[in-house]
This record gives sequence, structure tokens and C-alpha cells, in this order.
Amino acid sequence: MAIVNHKPTPPPKKSYKPKTEQFKTSLINNNEINISSLIQYVEGSNWTVDFFHQNLGNDEVLKGYDPNIPDILQQYTLVKNMLLKVTSPLTNSNDPQGALKLNAEGSSIYFNKYLSPHKGDVFIAELLDGTSGLFEVTNVEVKTHIKDTVYVIDYKLKYFINSNEDEILKDIQQKIIEVLYYDKERLEDKSSPVLTAKDYFIKKSLKELYKDLINYYCTKMLDTQTQLFLIPGQDNKVFDPIIQNFMFKITDTENFYLLRDVNRVIPDDEYFIQDNIIKALLLKNIKMLDYCNRIYKPVSVKFLGNISVSRTLKYIGIDYVMFPIDKDLKSNILNTYIPDSEILKLAGNTINNNQQSTDGLFPDITAVDTYIFTENFYNDNDNLTLIEYLTLEYLKDNTLDENKIKLLADSCFSLDRVQSFYYIPILILLIRYYFKTLTSIY
Repeated sequence: MAIVNHKPTPPPKKSYKPKTEQFKTSLINNNEINISSLIQYVEGSNWTVDFFHQNLGNDEVLKGYDPNIPDILQQYTLVKNMLLKVTSPLTNSNDPQGALKLNAEGSSIYFNKYLSPHKGDVFIAELLDGTSGLFEVTNVEVKTHIKDTVYVIDYKLKYFINSNEDEILKDIQQKIIEVLYYDKERLEDKSSPVLTAKDYFIKKSLKELYKDLINYYCTKMLDTQTQLFLIPGQDNKVFDPIIQNFMFKITDTENFYLLRDVNRVIPDDEYFIQDNIIKALLLKNIKMLDYCNRIYKPVSVKFLGNISVSRTLKYIGIDYVMFPIDKDLKSNILNTYIPDSEILKLAGNTINNNQQSTDGLFPDITAVDTYIFTENFYNDNDNLTLIEYLTLEYLKDNTLDENKIKLLADSCFSLDRVQSFYYIPILILLIRYYFKTLTSIY
């Protein structure tokens, strides 16, 4: 095996609203809803815009966009896909029933305390008739929500933009000195929602792999008779409740409907709440590797008939369950000898005969005595496979290399099926962690 060392008044009937995506609204308690959740509860509609922030020197004053000002004297940072929450639809102040005209006004909530808006900033957004408009911010009001900050911005329509060849559009594009991307998901982690273009597209690419891995796992590992994730390629039905529970903790049924079909059997007796590598990963506790249970084997459910855990598991249609058999447990919960005849050896089972080589990337799990990873991993030694190295980097809270993550993700579809069962969930965790560690200059 190769080795890696390493509100306003109600709008008139004919008011013009931005092109938006409607969603449910609700009364909320401002002391309980965090800033990321607030987006979905505030009255109004989502409006995705390209927002141009003025870049000002120490002695410069705020000023509105002016196509007559040279590029060097008026510069912008563009934030693409910026989210606004429309609280007052666009209307003409002197002719609310008429067609939309220049200087039509509106208001929205702006969610990005890391790059605050200023009077004179502009944004470009699509209107319902398919044209676009350039809007100038005329007023900014700071609002505090719990310990967080949002902004209410007022704006007016300054220019219509009818095509990509529009002179106004060409001019403002020439004044862009930096392009960033808005990522609403990062608000959930209380991180800046603004990413560089490089990080945004890396995340976008990995996000597709992330979704593919979860869907692949749910399709290939779910046993339709028991509705459990069972270890594939075995002559018997072998269940690892630790891994199934792990999958539920690192994914969600809202976005992955296939997970809703899984029978949530989660034993909670002393045999399955011990410290182990999965618990260490969830708690991000590298010290647990020194004392956690390192040995789990498939043990006959019939043999475990006099142990409380089997009363939960023996009626759900499985033959074997991954069970702790380490004789040196500090918790000393196991005082029953388990004969070798009651312990199943997992069989490797390849997906196809043309699979790509994954040597050096993942351990040969059916040849490893310790649970999921090798002794070198548990002892933090050299001679690690790539997924072991990255998992230790995760536990050490280090930054992960996106190219290495992508290499593993691309290789997952060529893995032995038992390897897939164990290492795809680990990789899903590492991808999620990588998303959280993406930094922003703001």
C-alpha cells in the first residue's frame, strides 16, 4: 500500500416589486431567533442583487455613483449575489399608480455587518419586466438584533439598464477593483458571508460532491428490508449503529429526503455510548484517541441475547451488530467472553472490476484490526493514508487542503463497498469542516 507522510404603509395595487422569491413569514420573538434564522422570518421577499461598495480613502467623502467621474477617483468592491429582504416595494413617490420611473423608491434589510453599507453605495438588480436597474442607497439605518447588527437601507432607481452593452453598466464595471461573493449559509456559522471568488467556486464545486456523496450513500447503503444502513457486500445483515447515528448528526433530512426512510435505531445502553473514534470526531477531541475503544467487531445478535442491547436489536432483522470487544476498556463494561465463532470477519466486496486504485488514500478496512482507522492513526504516527492524515488535521483544528479533499471525494466512487460505508461519512464531515474554515478578508 502506498503511504502518505504528511414597514411602511401598504403598497398600492399597482406598485412594482423587484423580481423576488416569496416565502412564509411569521411572528417572532426577537430574543430567540438568531441572525441567520431572522432572514426567513422577517416580513418581506428575498431579492438577490449585485452590490457595489464604495472604496474610500481616509480623506474621501461618501458620494453617489457618477459616470462622469474617472475610474481612478471612484472605485468599488462588488459583492455578487448579495441578499436583501424587501420591506417596502418600489413605488413612484409622486405617481404611485403609474409605470415605474426613475427615482422610484424602496427599502430593504441588508444582512452583512462585516461589510456595512453606506449612503451612495449602489446595486444592480433585475426587475419583473426582465430589465435591470441601478439603485443608489439614500439612507442607512443601523438595527441591533440580540448581539448582532442588520441595516435598513432606503434607495432610489437611478438608471435603467437594458442590456449588457449599456454604457452605464460598462462604466461601473470598469470601476470594480475587487469581486466577492455572498454566501448566506455562512451566517449560520456566525461567519462573514463574503467570500473571495476563489473560495466561493471551490466551495461550490465541493458542495456538489458533498451532495453526490450523501445521495450515493443513501442509495447504496440503505437496506430496503430493514430500512437501516447496513455494511454492504456481506452474506449476513451487519449493522453498525454508531455509523448510522453519525450520518444523522452530520447531514439533515430536510435537504436529503432519502434519509427520511431510514429506521432510526440508536441503542443508548452502556455498550454504545462508550468513547470511540466517531465520538471523538463529533466532539473534536483528539485526546480521546488515547483512551477510546479501538476495537469493534460484528458480533452475533443471538449470542448477545442475555445482554440488554440485544433486546433492542434482535427484532429488527439484523444478524450481527458492530460491538466493542476491547478487553482493556477502562470502563470495564465487558465481562463476558465472546468466542471467535460468534464474531464475523467482514468480507471486502468491490463495486466493479475496473475501479481506480485508491492505494495510499484509504486504509484497507477489512484488513485493519482497529476500528475504522489504523494503529498509526490512533497513535498519531507517520505512515498514514491520506484520509487518516486529513482526519488528524481536523482533530488538531488545522486548515485542510481542498485539493486533497477533492482527491478523496473523487476516489470515493471507486472504493470497496465496505470502505465506502465507513469513509464516505468521514469525508462528509471533513467537507463540512472545510466549508467552516473558509476565511474572508472582511
